[in-house]
Amino acid sequence: MLSFYLIGINMKDMIYLEGIEEGRIYYIRSKDKRQYSVLVQPEAMEIIERHRGKKYLLNTLDKYDDYRNATSIINKRLKDIAQLEDCKISKKITTYYARHSWATIASRIGISWDTIRYALGHAGGSVTDIYIDYDLEQVDEANRKVIDFIKK
Repeated sequence: MLSFYLIGINMKDMIYLEGIEEGRIYYIRSKDKRQYSVLVQPEAMEIIERHRGKKYLLNTLDKYDDYRNATSIINKRLKDIAQLEDCKISKKITTYYARHSWATIASRIGISWDTIRYALGHAGGSVTDIYIDYDLEQVDEANRKVIDFIKK
């Protein structure tokens, strides 16, 4: 859920988060080396507070050898949850589904594709994108709408 609340941050980046500055998490995404900034919503902060780490923001590396080991174990647990009778999830789910789910829900509730693209770090691929100074408030509002939608 924390990955989802942080707009689908991948496990490696989430595990190596160092802190929160002025209510935001700033990080360089390991996959594309772009800088991201995500407003920490109250739901995310609740999880962070329960899982504070010694060296990093989260305690994952206090428990596991490295992010690959942690991700593997978390994905196994997601598989176990998916097989529960109540869930009835036929697809193989992984931690990456948080990102897909966030984007899908955002689209279904009317968040603009441009805002979704920017939130996921996919903006910047066209000449037009060079001239646009994206407003993080739009991304913050979109994330709040997505979280509110799933909490209904």
